[in-house]
Amino acid sequence: MPVRSSSSPTPSSCTHTASSTTPWSGPGYGSHWTGKRKRVNRQGAFTHWGTVIRELLEQAEAQGELLPHIHVAQTADILVGPFAGVQAMSQVLSDYQDILTRVTALLHHILPSTVLPPILATTEITPARG
Repeated sequence: MPVRSSSSPTPSSCTHTASSTTPWSGPGYGSHWTGKRKRVNRQGAFTHWGTVIRELLEQAEAQGELLPHIHVAQTADILVGPFAGVQAMSQVLSDYQDILTRVTALLHHILPSTVLPPILATTEITPARG
C-alpha cells in the first residue's frame, strides 16, 4: 500500500471519486473510500481467452500445423498471459491505438516456436490483417 505523507487526506476524510488520482482510487475501488477494495472478477476474460486460443490450436493440430512438442491445453494457458500483457500495455500507452502492432509483434515471436515452418512461411502476420 502506498505511504501517505502527513499532508495526504486520510481515508475517512476522502471524498474523491474513482476518477481522481489518489493512491486508493482507480479500478476495483468504489466511488468513495470504503476501507476495502472491491473485488472485480476478471476470471471470465482470462478463461474466455484461454478457450479461444485452445480452440484455434486444436484446429491447427487437427490440420497438422503444430510442431510436435506443442501441448495444446498447456500452450493455450501459457499464451493468455502475454496477450493480457500486450492488451494492458496498449491500453495504458496508447489507448489501444497500437494493439494490432503489439499483437503482431507478439505473434512474430511466438509462432516460430509453435507452428511448422512451412505454415509460418505462408501465414500473413501483419497489423493490416487484424
